Amino acid sequence: MWSNLVVLHTEDKSQSVGELPGYFAWQTCMRSVYVGDARLNGKNPYDFKGRFEIYTGYAAYRALLEIISGMRSRLFGETEVLAQFKERFKATNLPDTAFRAYLIQLHDQLVADCKYIRTHYLTHRGEQSYGGLAHRRLKGVRSVSLLGTGQLAEKVIPWLQKENRNVRVVGRNPERLEHLRERFGVETANLHSFDPRQDALVIAAPVAVQPVMPRIADQAIIIDFREDPLSDEFPERVDYHSFASILATLEETRQRNDRVRQQLNPVLDGLVQEREMAHQEFVHGWEDLPCLAS
Repeated sequence: MWSNLVVLHTEDKSQSVGELPGYFAWQTCMRSVYVGDARLNGKNPYDFKGRFEIYTGYAAYRALLEIISGMRSRLFGETEVLAQFKERFKATNLPDTAFRAYLIQLHDQLVADCKYIRTHYLTHRGEQSYGGLAHRRLKGVRSVSLLGTGQLAEKVIPWLQKENRNVRVVGRNPERLEHLRERFGVETANLHSFDPRQDALVIAAPVAVQPVMPRIADQAIIIDFREDPLSDEFPERVDYHSFASILATLEETRQRNDRVRQQLNPVLDGLVQEREMAHQEFVHGWEDLPCLAS
C-alpha cells in the first residue's frame, strides 16, 4: 500500500509553496508536509532536492509516524502535532479524487500506530504540551491574553482556562475569533485595538508585539512560543520566557528522551515492517486466486 507513498518535508517556512500539484499539503506553524502517491504524480519528487527532505515508500510512512508522534518536535513527545494532523486529514478536507481513499487509509493506519507508540512508550509525556508548559508558568495568574487564533492557540486555550483563569484571545481573523469565543467562552479582541491591561501574555502566532510593549504592565509574565521572535525586544521590567529558554529548562530531560528515542527505533522498524508484510500478503493472496481456480 505504502510502497508508492511520497513525502516532502521541511521546517524551513521559506520553502513552503502553498499547494503543490499532485500532493496533499499539510502545513503548521512549525513545518510543511506534502503527501503524494508516486503513481499519480507526474513530477519526480527528487526535483525538489535541496528544498525538502524527501521520503519514499515505507520510509515515508515512518517519517510521518515520527512526526505525528511528536518524535521530531522540538518539544519531544508533544501532542499538538497529532491533533493538527487529525484536523487536516479529516474527510471533509480531503480532495474529491481517487487520491481521497488513499489518504483516508493512510490517516487511519498512522493514527493507530501513533496510539500504540504513545500508549506504550510516551505515557505521561503529553504533559509536555505547549499548553502544559504555559499553565505551569502561570501559577497564581488570574487573567491572560493569548495572541493567535490558529491550531496551536486552540490547543493552548483549555490549559489556560485551568484554575478559572480569565482568558482573552487576540487575533486578526474575525471568523476564528468568533469560533473560539463560541467554543470556549473566552473574551476576544482584535489585534489592532488590543490593550494588554494587567494580563499575562502568551504568544502563539507569528505576530509582532513591539507596538503594544509600552502598555504591558511591569512584571507581567510573557510566554513566547514563537521560534522566531520577529526582532521584538522585551524590557527587563517584564518576566519574559522565550521558547528557546523554555526548551533550555527542559534540558534535564534530554538524556531520558534520547533513551526513549533509542527504544523507539526498533519499535518503529517493527510497525513499518508489519505494514509492509501485511500489504505483501494481501497482494500475494489475490495473485494466488487464479491458481486456486485452476
